[in-house]
Amino acid sequence: MVLKNFYKETTDLDDKEMLFSKFEIVIDRLNETLNELIETVKIQENRDIVHDDVSFDAVFTKTLAILDIQILDSKAVVTSNFSEAPTIKYPKLYMESILLNLLSNSIRYRAPDRIAQIHFRTEIINNEILLIATDNGLGIDLKNMGINFLDLIKHFIDTPILKELVFL
Repeated sequence: MVLKNFYKETTDLDDKEMLFSKFEIVIDRLNETLNELIETVKIQENRDIVHDDVSFDAVFTKTLAILDIQILDSKAVVTSNFSEAPTIKYPKLYMESILLNLLSNSIRYRAPDRIAQIHFRTEIINNEILLIATDNGLGIDLKNMGINFLDLIKHFIDTPILKELVFL
């Protein structure tokens, strides 16, 4: 059931108050994200992209707050361990977008027969910071889709935004 419909249909005031507080958080985060997207457009017009000291924990916490309702609704178990590389010099808006997309896709494409287990961590290999996202979801059958995995990885690594951040 869509949460806004649940809000409309429920007569329990405590449920309505709890849902409304969740909506407020999401609305605030979306407003913040929209403002940041405006900044992203400005950055894309500027060739000198600012690389900030980005805390993985801070960005992850923000991502969890944005997706709180989806996480609760799906009963997904989301964990992280960024202790090996707690920060990275990277455009903050890009990192926020990356984590948001990875987590929302893990929830969206979870396996229907089990509780989603989603984990994010960082590692340092060959002096490069790796952001690693794992889940027990449906996966992608690249052969069936006619996609060469190496070509797919090369495309992402050759993308200027992602050259500094490697995904496994």
